[in-house]
Amino acid sequence: MKKIFFMLCAGTATLSYGEEIPKGIPRIREGNLALKTSQQPGPLFSFGQNTVDKGDLVVYSLFDRRKGINKKNTEVSPSLVYGVTNKFSFFLSIPVAIKLQLNDTCSSGIEDMFIAGEYILHEKETLSYQNNITFIGTIIFPTGSTKKQPPTSINSPGFFMGLCATHLATDWYLFASPGVLLSGKHNGIKFGNQFFYEFGFGKNLAYKEDSFIFSLILEFDGIYGKRNKVCNICDPNSGGNIFTIGPSLWFSTQHLILQAGIAFPLAQHLNGVQNKDKYVAAFNIGWTF
Repeated sequence: MKKIFFMLCAGTATLSYGEEIPKGIPRIREGNLALKTSQQPGPLFSFGQNTVDKGDLVVYSLFDRRKGINKKNTEVSPSLVYGVTNKFSFFLSIPVAIKLQLNDTCSSGIEDMFIAGEYILHEKETLSYQNNITFIGTIIFPTGSTKKQPPTSINSPGFFMGLCATHLATDWYLFASPGVLLSGKHNGIKFGNQFFYEFGFGKNLAYKEDSFIFSLILEFDGIYGKRNKVCNICDPNSGGNIFTIGPSLWFSTQHLILQAGIAFPLAQHLNGVQNKDKYVAAFNIGWTF
């Protein structure tokens, strides 16, 4: 088994790949761990995993296009992540609908912005892998519009919370994330709460220490939504379950982050008459300051 040697005080210590790294000792940089935290692989379609080192600022722009039966949505989401401490990061996103099209109606404009915080509840770092469990709390502000058709807002403030468990090794990457989106009620309208169940894995394809990381990621994302309510009456054409699979490619350098992928539904069980999805294509570009 591969080992690395460190000079400690007047002697030499040997640390194996499975042992936890003592404080003050730098780890080796290989595979998915070849760069610092902000530049390491993460999901494209799933939530969470936005923790960065203290003082790091990452600016993103996520472009996505969702196509379905009688619907086409094109959106861009400018975002930023800031590391308040090594355990807590702050996330802000302001999604903008370039064009939302449903049947014969079209709309555009600012959607609901959200502010999130992600805190590391548990972490373990060895020479060959990092394990993390994080908690994500998000407040959603109804900055969009429900008067537009299709609407660009969920009509009222919402709150999202979830957990994310990750295993990031030099060669492989695994994660699982359960979460729930709770929506408020405004003017007699309440969008149904949504429950998220997500998991995935990745494989490092190439790397150069302190230079770049190139990885393949495969995500499985499920969302179960309850029915919407209007004046306490359930809308029969709302809610249901959708489960998708989404491969993506990740490339990062010391400052640049690029990721692109496409997700397809494996199952869609929607209530009543709803327009089903065909695919979601996404491209994310980021820069770390």
